[in-house]
Amino acid sequence: MTIHQEARLVGKISTALLCEATIRASWVDALTLKPARIPPQILHALT
Repeated sequence: MTIHQEARLVGKISTALLCEATIRASWVDALTLKPARIPPQILHALT
């Protein structure tokens, strides 16, 4: 899952980009520490 976020300053004449970030989120099984799918209820809460 990749999340992209921007912070903008909106003015009367123009808009300025103040900051942007891209985050890659992943999930691992707590017992095996191996990659696993993000559970649907958590994925739904994030989207």
